[in-house]
Amino acid sequence: MKRSLVTRCCAIVLAAGLAACSGGGSQSALPSTGGAATGATGASLQITVPFAAGSGVGSKTPAYVSTGTQSVKIVATPNGGCGTCTVGGQTVTANLNASNPNCATGANGLTCTIAFALAPGAYTLGIATYSGTVSGGNPGGTLLSEDQSVALTVVSGANTVVAAILDGVPVSFDLVPTQGALIKNAMTGYYHAEAWNAPMTISIIARDAAGAAIIGPGAPIYSATFNNAGNNWTNVAINGGTITATSPNYRQATLVINATATSPECASAGAVCSASMNINIDQEMAVASRPNNTVMVYTVGVPNTPVATVTQGVNGPTFVLFDAGGNLIVCNGGNNTVTEYAPPYTGAPIATMSTGISTPQGMAIDSGGDIGVASLVDQTLNRISPAGRLKAVDFARDQPNGEVDSVLCRRRR
Repeated sequence: MKRSLVTRCCAIVLAAGLAACSGGGSQSALPSTGGAATGATGASLQITVPFAAGSGVGSKTPAYVSTGTQSVKIVATPNGGCGTCTVGGQTVTANLNASNPNCATGANGLTCTIAFALAPGAYTLGIATYSGTVSGGNPGGTLLSEDQSVALTVVSGANTVVAAILDGVPVSFDLVPTQGALIKNAMTGYYHAEAWNAPMTISIIARDAAGAAIIGPGAPIYSATFNNAGNNWTNVAINGGTITATSPNYRQATLVINATATSPECASAGAVCSASMNINIDQEMAVASRPNNTVMVYTVGVPNTPVATVTQGVNGPTFVLFDAGGNLIVCNGGNNTVTEYAPPYTGAPIATMSTGISTPQGMAIDSGGDIGVASLVDQTLNRISPAGRLKAVDFARDQPNGEVDSVLCRRRR
C-alpha cells in the first residue's frame, strides 16, 4: 500500500440498495471487463470529507480536513465462486469536491454519493485515492493510496450498508477471506481450505470504534509474517492490504498468518493493530479402530501412514465424520459420548457431549452444523448443536426392529 505523508480524514459509507444514484460530470462508471448480469441492482458509496477542527457550517472560512484527496477510483470485483455477480464487476471514479453534483455540504462536512449497478452477490471493493480530479474517466494527480479493500454483499431487495473511514484509531483488526474456498471453524476460529493447489486471497481490514474500515491515505501500513512449515503452501505474499497464498498439492499442512498494522494511531489507548489466521488443509479419511480405542487420519499423498492418531477421549469408536469446519467428530460406544477434535487432531477433545446419549451407533451432520446421533439400545435420535448443547431428544422411538443404527441429516430450506 502506498500512503501519503499527509494525514487525511474522510468517512465512507457504502449503501447497497435498489435505487442507484444519478450520475454527473464528475463521476464516471468505466466499462467493466464483462457484461452486467441480469437483474443488476443499485449500490452507492457515500464519502464524507469532515470539516477541520474549528471550522464548519457557520464558520467564515470553512475548511476540510482532507483537501488534498480530490478523487477516488473503486473497482468492484466479484468474489471467487459468485455465480450471481455482475460478470467482470464494475469500475467507478468520482471527484470528492463541491464541483461534483453528487456531493453536498452537511453538518459534518462534504458528503459525496458514488453510484454502482451490481447484481446480487459478494464483491470486494478495491479503493485508490488521488490528489487530482477526474478527467476523461480517469483520476488525475498523484496516487495517494491503493491496495486497500472493503467487502460488499449486495442482496436483492435489501439495503446493505458498509462503512469505512480514511483515518482513525483501529480497535479491531481482521483477516477476511475474499477469494478461494476457506471455511471458518466456529468453535476454534481456525480456517480450513476446501481445495488442493488452490489460490487464496485474504484482505486485511482495520476498523474504528464505529466498525468502519480504515482506508485511504490515513490507513495503517500492513506487514505480515508467515509460519509455513515445510513450505508446503506456495505463492505466500503480502501486497498492501492483501495477502495471497496457494494451498498445498496433496499435502497436509497448516499456514499461520501474523499480520501487523503500523500507524501513529496504534499508540492510542485501546488500539488493536495485530491479528492472526490459522489455515489448515483438510485430511481425506478417518478410520475408527474400536478394539484399539483409536481413530487414524490419512491424507492423499501419504500412503499407508496416518498423519494423526487420535486417542484422547476415544473409547470404542463406532462412527466418525468431519464437519464443514474441518473438525473430526467421533461416536464413542464404549463410554456413551461424542467427542470433537480440531485440526491437526493430536490434542484433547475441544468438546465432549454425553447428555442423553446411549450406545451411539450412527451419526450425520446437516448444513447448519447440527449433529444427529443414533442410539442403539434406547432407540432414540438426538440432535446436538454446534455449541455442544443437546437441543432435542427422542426424535424417533419404537423402531420396527427395536433399534436405531443409522441416521441421515438434511437442513430444511
